[in-house]
Amino acid sequence: MNAAEQATKLWLESLGFFVQGPLRVGAQNIHLVGIRLDVARNTVVQKVHVHVSVSGRLGEPDGNTEGLAEYVAKKFIGNSKKGKIRIKVRELLGDKYERWLVIGKLFSQQCTWVEDGPKLGVRVLPFAQVLAEYTNKLRDAPADEVGRLLDTLKCLGVLEVPIPGTLPAAHRRKQ
Repeated sequence: MNAAEQATKLWLESLGFFVQGPLRVGAQNIHLVGIRLDVARNTVVQKVHVHVSVSGRLGEPDGNTEGLAEYVAKKFIGNSKKGKIRIKVRELLGDKYERWLVIGKLFSQQCTWVEDGPKLGVRVLPFAQVLAEYTNKLRDAPADEVGRLLDTLKCLGVLEVPIPGTLPAAHRRKQ
């Protein structure tokens, strides 16, 4: 799981989803699937299949030139005519579930895809929105969730963590 998928997974969990992924289907991946329950009523209230792509080359002339419809078909149905991704997701979630596509801001068609996604049955979310919503949730989050975010930031190389019992030279007291 890459960092963008991990951050999206944490965001989904902060919204109350139980999340699984990534899952292999032949040569392809299902990034994330999630189920949100109403615990009081003991019912499933929402099911989602989420694909995360924060690449700046998505849909670009110098990169992948496919349009939204082709991209959705490839990532939510599958490359083969059998639609192996859709079959596997239906095994996990049943026939009724939402499809969400999380895309990065470097993608020049982001606004168009966000607007056109619902026409294809896909909710397209900017990755910046996912991060902003998750960051806002962290303000009131329990310590274990903050710890998972810090672990993710360490993996990204964004956060340096000193070895316990040592301090960087700049922070040591002169004796």
